[in-house]
This record gives sequence, structure tokens and C-alpha cells, in this order.
Amino acid sequence: MFTNYLKATFRHLSKSKMNFVFKLTGLSMALLSFLIITIYVAYQLSFDKYHENYSSIYRVNSIRDEDGKLVNYAMVPPAVGPSLKAEFPDVKSFTRISEADRMLVKHDQNLMRIRGFVMAEILYSMF
Repeated sequence: MFTNYLKATFRHLSKSKMNFVFKLTGLSMALLSFLIITIYVAYQLSFDKYHENYSSIYRVNSIRDEDGKLVNYAMVPPAVGPSLKAEFPDVKSFTRISEADRMLVKHDQNLMRIRGFVMAEILYSMF
């Protein structure tokens, strides 16, 4: 039975080569697209799973109205963390992250300006 499939495939290939090339190209593109989508979805689903309680970690974003358009931002004002903790008893801790364009760092007697510096403030509740 398998030999019949191979014979039919080679006959089809010898009679209409251009049609075979189109079908093979379409199949290759479909498989490549499926592979890329699968890798992307696996990456998105595995994001931040290395944390201990990853299902309890949330990120707060903001939506602002700029010239009549709603724009999404991945940052909020610094007072949002403490106010959420004060308003909602389920919030156990929060972290504030801020970026500095250039930061002056001192190591021993050396002063260095570092670009792309990120500062984090982690506030835990002991209760």
C-alpha cells in the first residue's frame, strides 16, 4: 500500500512539476507558520513561571487619553502600589521599578556613569 502511494506521488511529480512545487511550497510554509506560532505561544505561556507563586503575581498597567487616542502604558504613578496595598487586603506586597537614563555609580574610588540602569524597590509585608 505504501509503495502505491510512492508510485502515485512520483507519477504526479513527473507529470505536473509546477503544481507539485506549489503544493510543496504551500505545505512548507504552513508547517513553518505552525512552528513559529507554537514557539510564540509556548513563550507567552511560560513567561514568569520561574517565580514561586507565579499565579499570584500581577502587573498594573495604565491607559491614558492623549489627543483623543487611548494609549497603553506599562507604568503607573509611584503612589499606586501603596494605595492598592492600603485599599485591598489581598495585596501582600508590591514592587516599584524605575529606569534611569544615566546613573552615577561609585565603586571604591572610581566613579562611573552607567546607561540603562534599572532600580527596584521591593516592599514586603510581614503580617
